[in-house]
Amino acid sequence: MTDVSDGSGITFEAARRLALASCDSLCGEYLEAEHCWIFFAARPGDFATAVSRTGQVSMVYDLRDDPIKMQEYLALYSAYCSGNKQETEVFLQNFMRKHYSSWRP
Repeated sequence: MTDVSDGSGITFEAARRLALASCDSLCGEYLEAEHCWIFFAARPGDFATAVSRTGQVSMVYDLRDDPIKMQEYLALYSAYCSGNKQETEVFLQNFMRKHYSSWRP
């Protein structure tokens, strides 16, 4: 089995293996976006593991306790993984304004 799909990046299985290598254990929960996946640890905590379609692994916030916020964070992180700085900046500003009222750019 190959770790690369149809040229659009690594497979889900490869991403899951990368996530598992960076944390003790994963639960079955994950989120998927155009440019990344976010995998959650078996024990809820402060961080989750994100893997970009290119195989970059990062620790990100675990916001599962707020599903709407988590989906918006997934969209923000996916924009970051796309490499589109302008789109990422728009997502970041909107996310911060909505969820952190005292934040100012």
